[in-house]
Formats: sequence, structure tokens, C-alpha cells
Amino acid sequence: MRINKKRLVETISVLGASLTIYATIHAGVSTPCHLEVFIEEKALIAVSEAPDLPALKSAWSSLPFYDLPLEAIYWTHVGELEHSADSEKALLKTIPRSPLEFAYLYALNDTKAWSSSPALVRLYEEYFESLAKAAAKHEEYIKPLLMMSRFADGEAKNSTDQANEFLKKLNLSGYLRALRRLDTQSRRSVCGDCPELAQESRKP
Repeated sequence: MRINKKRLVETISVLGASLTIYATIHAGVSTPCHLEVFIEEKALIAVSEAPDLPALKSAWSSLPFYDLPLEAIYWTHVGELEHSADSEKALLKTIPRSPLEFAYLYALNDTKAWSSSPALVRLYEEYFESLAKAAAKHEEYIKPLLMMSRFADGEAKNSTDQANEFLKKLNLSGYLRALRRLDTQSRRSVCGDCPELAQESRKP
């Protein structure tokens, strides 16, 4: 039987990537998996460092494709330059919905762009606070926002914890309602024993 060497190499590469992603999902986002190699760094820098809205929209429209890191940074920047209800909802749609999506977004920290572009770092850090502000107004997004805590560990957990604390200050009742709807493991990822729920249940 003849073996197609090129096809065999491609198959091994795909298998290796799949195993790496599997390890990332089950071991936490701090596991090195080199997702940063899929990130378009030049595009991120162009979007992050655009000085005004026309320049930002021009940089965005010139991109051949968009992915989660690009969309997260873009809509954070749009909201900073010209805040609107539409930009809020577009930003909320970038909330990572799985461990892999969260790991891909967090991989921004491992790019060369991260060390060369202060604007990128600022927008990434602002992203989580902006999500909390927007989710406080649109309660249907509070549960997905809280779920990010289940996907995060290490330094990444600091970002989700800050978002949760900011959300609590802006919309405590919405935060508590969403917290009750989470499964036990996800709830513990957000607030441990969740003393807020215990305090709420003791109220007359």
C-alpha cells in the first residue's frame, strides 16, 4: 500500500494541534499551547493604535477576516471612541462561550504585539470592565459574563474577578439572579461559597 507522505504529515499536524487544544481545555488556560500563532498581530496593532474612529473603521474594513481577539479589541476601542447601544451589544457578543475561546483570547498575552503595543494591553484590560458595564444594562449577558470565571485560572482569573466585582457594584440584583442560574461548579468559580447568596436568603 502506497503512503501519501504529504497527507500523513498533514494528518499528524492536525492531530497534534487537536491534542494540544484538548490539553488546554482540561488543564486550564495557563497551559502553554501556542494559540498565539493563530493571532493576526499586525491587524491587532493597527486596530489598537488607531487614533480616531475613521482610522479605526478604515483599519477594520481592510482586514480579510475577523476572529475573537480582533473583535474583542475592536469593539472595546469603538466603545471608547464613540459609545453607543449598538457598540455595547456588539461587544457583549464577543464574550467567550467556551474554554477554548477564552484561551484564544488570553493568548494575546503571549504575542509579540503584547510587549510592543501599550494600546493593545490597555484595551485588553479595559475589555473586561467594558463587558461588565454593558452586561449590567443587558441582563441576558450577565450569565455568560459570569461563566468566564469557569474558563479562567491564574492571572487570567484576575480579569474575570475584576469584571464580576464591577458588575456587582452596577447591578447587584441582576448579578444575584444570574448567579442562582449557574451550575454549582460555575458558581464556585465566580464566588466560592457565595456569601452574597447566603446574605440575600436571610433578608426578611
